[in-house]
Amino acid sequence: MAKVLKVKKTAPFGWRVALEIAAAKVITERILGGFVGNANLTSGAVKLGLGSTIKIHPSVNGALLIDGAEDVITALLSGNLNIGLGGIGTTGGDVYM
Repeated sequence: MAKVLKVKKTAPFGWRVALEIAAAKVITERILGGFVGNANLTSGAVKLGLGSTIKIHPSVNGALLIDGAEDVITALLSGNLNIGLGGIGTTGGDVYM
């Protein structure tokens, strides 16, 4: 009889939750981008604040926290320490190394 291999779980959640978080990240990033920009310290602070204080849905909160942290790190790595106020010209974009 063949032995069945047990697969260890590598993440605390499954692929469905990962897709929920990714979808929420895309949606919240586009909604908030017009107000606080993207990839700057302001957008990072706002997203981290919203994700940690307002209870919407676990996937949405996770998406806000991940995107906020990404914005802060992107701003620091790119030297984009400007305070974005949203609208055109405030998106720093992603850093490619």
